[in-house]
Amino acid sequence: MELSECISHFNKRYPYTTLAITQEDDNHLTIHLGGELNLESATEFGTIGEIVLATLFAGTTIILDLAGLHYISSTGVGSISQLVLQASRRNISVQIINCQPKVREVFQLLGLLSVLNIK
Repeated sequence: MELSECISHFNKRYPYTTLAITQEDDNHLTIHLGGELNLESATEFGTIGEIVLATLFAGTTIILDLAGLHYISSTGVGSISQLVLQASRRNISVQIINCQPKVREVFQLLGLLSVLNIK
């Protein structure tokens, strides 16, 4: 299944979570995540993250835009942490931006703001 099909399937399967990916150029890709990243949607988000990483070259930057994300579970934190870890192993950087206050608080309570490069 191609990435666009995976995203379409994800958005249909989890209507309370929105996922979109835009590629500005060869070196920058933005993942837009909104709604809720919970136990159900986080696992499939992790799988999509693996597919995205497999298509990128070392030196690429992923921007994870969480402007629309208003809830994240511990499983959601785990899937984002895995994305960052796997990207790092491939020399791909991940910048997390636009965290809503409640989502930011979860990352802060877990001590992950600086570890995950959250702006």
